Amino acid sequence: MGIVTNIKTVDLQTGTIFDNKNDTVIISKLGDIILYRKSIQSIKYNKNAFKDGQIQVNNDPKMIESSAIFHRFYIYKKDQETGKSYEFQDKAYVIKQFSVDTLLLDDPILKGGNADFDENSILVSKSDIGNGYIRETYTYKPVPSANYPDTTFLTFDKNWKSRMDYTLSQNIDKVRGIKLVQVSSIFNVVPKNKSSLGVEIPNRIIDVKIFEPNLSKAELNEINQVYQKFKLEKK
Repeated sequence: MGIVTNIKTVDLQTGTIFDNKNDTVIISKLGDIILYRKSIQSIKYNKNAFKDGQIQVNNDPKMIESSAIFHRFYIYKKDQETGKSYEFQDKAYVIKQFSVDTLLLDDPILKGGNADFDENSILVSKSDIGNGYIRETYTYKPVPSANYPDTTFLTFDKNWKSRMDYTLSQNIDKVRGIKLVQVSSIFNVVPKNKSSLGVEIPNRIIDVKIFEPNLSKAELNEINQVYQKFKLEKK
């Protein structure tokens, strides 16, 4: 199963937006073994990226000498406190131990199941958007605080067939009787004169989507290879 996140967060001191777009994370389960595949971008900057001896990290192509994407795998046995991470570098796997609690604390989306209804939310519409998808639209009147979105969209898939037991919300799935596959929360612009921070807060979004990925044979072989290495090391 795949998870895509697009989370724009705001610095409450300056109003600066940080666009934390993550590449697709793949979750796989084999018996009681859980595997996460993350895509990691490696960037090598050129001399144009340095100013006053400090590197200016950004996506300006004039500052990038080369970039590459590689996969990092986190794999562990259910109910165990530690697992192994694998990266394929220089024709060999680099293997490290990690804390499962730390991984899920740093990236709680991986754990799943936490999205839920809110007593301050108001359902304003429900519509069939085609291909088996149902969308519910919620607003908050009045918006309780700056931490609340102005609008939230919940998207459900009536045709969800994945055998994975991962969920964005155990409660919402149970109440609605169909699979919640996307949560999109929209935060409108807050003008400077209405902002308690004294700065304009730009429009931002928090979006999480799960889907059934079509993996290539090479990707499936890579995942299977990590499973086999992990099981051999556990013996």
